[in-house]
Formats: sequence, structure tokens, C-alpha cells
Amino acid sequence: MYFETPDLHSAKGWAGVGAVNRFRLDQLHKYLPVRGPDSLKTLLTADGRFRDPRQAADAYAEAWGLVYFLLHQHPKECIEYLKLLASKQPLKQDGPERRLEEFEKFFGPWKRLDGEFVRFIARVK
Repeated sequence: MYFETPDLHSAKGWAGVGAVNRFRLDQLHKYLPVRGPDSLKTLLTADGRFRDPRQAADAYAEAWGLVYFLLHQHPKECIEYLKLLASKQPLKQDGPERRLEEFEKFFGPWKRLDGEFVRFIARVK
């Protein structure tokens, strides 16, 4: 989710935890102009985009971007949300409504957050 970022220019091969993942950021910047109005909602409520080879790269880039955004702009809420997710029974899947409800409990309405997310990511270099 927010692990070490590959960096082929580094002797270690890694940029460090929390660094911008250039590969994901570039993919996300390419995706933003064609991104649908419900992209964030589908990312939060369903796994289909990750399983579809035509959409997987964009979904992973958006997921990386969302975590990067949340940790930088809403760190306290993000940590509390991650604690909730970590407390769940392993391999038990929540339905789409539950996923969205829990996300919005910490971050507010997804539509409002979506605009903030897109503006933030567009500025990340």
C-alpha cells in the first residue's frame, strides 16, 4: 500500500518508505484525463478493476495515489481507517455498501473527497 518505492538510480534500488512511486504517479497522471466521475467509488467498493487486465494498471495507480493523498492530507483519519480495516476477520469480504460507509465514516462523502484527491494528485511531481 505505501511501501518502499523502486528507484533504479539508487544503489540500494529503493527510494524509501513513503517516497513518490514515479511509475504509479506517471500512470495516474495519464489516467486522470479519462478518469470517470465514479472512479473513486468503484475503487472503494469493488475489486473488478484490479482483476481486469485492461484496467488493472490504472486501478493500482489510483489506489497508490489515494493512499499517498490520504496519508499526506488526512493522516489521522487514514490511520484510524487502517486500524478499522486491520481489525477485520482475515479473508472476510464486506459488501460494496459497507465498504463505502466505512470509508465515508472517516473521510466524509466520497464525491467531495474525490475533487480534493484529483487536485492534490495533479500537483504531485
